[in-house]
Amino acid sequence: MMPLVVMGFPQFATLRIYYTDAEVAAAGLSEGNLRLYRFNGSTWEFQGGTNDTVANYVELAGVSAFSEWALADPADNPLPVELVSFTGVATPNGVQLSWTTASERHHAGFDLRRSLYQPTQPETWQTIASYSTLPELRSKGTTNSLSHYAFLDGTVETGKTYIYQLRSTDFDGTWYDHALRVTVRVPELSSALNYDYRLEQNYPNPFNPSTSIRFTMKEAGSAILVVTDVLGRVVFREILNAKQGENEYQFRASNLGSGMYFYTLYVSGFQQTRKMMLIK
Repeated sequence: MMPLVVMGFPQFATLRIYYTDAEVAAAGLSEGNLRLYRFNGSTWEFQGGTNDTVANYVELAGVSAFSEWALADPADNPLPVELVSFTGVATPNGVQLSWTTASERHHAGFDLRRSLYQPTQPETWQTIASYSTLPELRSKGTTNSLSHYAFLDGTVETGKTYIYQLRSTDFDGTWYDHALRVTVRVPELSSALNYDYRLEQNYPNPFNPSTSIRFTMKEAGSAILVVTDVLGRVVFREILNAKQGENEYQFRASNLGSGMYFYTLYVSGFQQTRKMMLIK
C-alpha cells in the first residue's frame, strides 16, 4: 500500500489510505467495495469510509484515535450485525437515542456506551445501558428484517457534549464496537427549555368518567384550571402547581352529568379554552 495522508486537527482527523490497481487485483478485492478497518488491540473493527476509484484512495473523516488501519472488502468479512442508522437528539428529558439494523446473525444484544466529549482529553467510555438487564436492548437473534431500537439517556448534564457508541455481543460472547457514533450536545437550561403557554385537547374525548388534560408552561408556577357547563356555570376549579414544560392533569367527572363542557387554563395573563364531551 502507498503512504497514508492524515488531514485536519489531531482530535478530529481525516484519514486517507492510497492503493494501486495492482495491489487490489493481486488481493482479489473489488475496488468499489474497499472500506477501512481499525485494529483495537484484539480484532479488526469495520470503520467504513468513502473511496475514490479514480484517485485510488479510501477516506474516513472524524478519526479521533491513533491505531493500525487496513483496507478490506466488507463482503469478505461481513459483520454479524449490519447497523444502518444511529441517531441522537437532546430533549428536555435527556438524550433520545435510536438505531436500526438491516440484519443480525447470532446476536444477543446491545450495550450502549457513552463518553464525555473533551477536545483535549482522551475518550473515557462507560456502559450506561445493557441488553443483560434491559429487554428492549436484546436482539431477536438472527433476522434479515429491519429491527428498531431506542433508549432515553436521562443521566446527562446540561451544557455538556456526549459521544455515544453501540457494542454488540454475540451468543458465543464475542463483542465488537460499531464504528458509527453519535455526538450530542445538551443545551443549557436557558435554551433547552424554550416553552410557550399552551393548552392541549383532552384525551380521550368523548370520555367517561376521566380524561387527561395536558398543558405547557413557559415557566414553573401556579395555573388555574376551570371547567364550566354550556350555561357558563363553574362546575370545577383547581389551582395547579405546574413545572416548566409539559404537564398533565387527570380530570374526573364522576359527579357530573353527560353533556358538553368547557375547560380553561389561566396563568400569567394567558388563558385558553377548549371543549370536551362527557358521555355516560
